[in-house]
Amino acid sequence: TARCIDAHFEQLDHGGIALITYPTPTWLYRVVRYVAELLGLWKFHDERTLSAGEVNCSIDRHWESRYDRIQLGGGADPTRGGGA
Repeated sequence: TARCIDAHFEQLDHGGIALITYPTPTWLYRVVRYVAELLGLWKFHDERTLSAGEVNCSIDRHWESRYDRIQLGGGADPTRGGGA
C-alpha cells in the first residue's frame, strides 16, 4: 500500500492534487464481490480491501497540513480539523 501511494505522490507537481480511491470492507462491497465471484464476473482476484488507517498512515508522510482530506462515507478527517 505504501509503495503504491508513494508512487502517486511522486508524480505530482508542487501544489498538485492526488485523488486516491481504494476498496473498503463494507457490507456492500463484500456482498457485491461475493455475488460477482459466484457468477464468474469478478475480475480483480488479487484485490484486497484496505482500512482507512492503513491508507492514511501512508498518505500522512506526504501530507501538507494546509489541505483538507475528505473520506467519503466517513466524513472529513477529524485529525485534520477540516470539513467537507
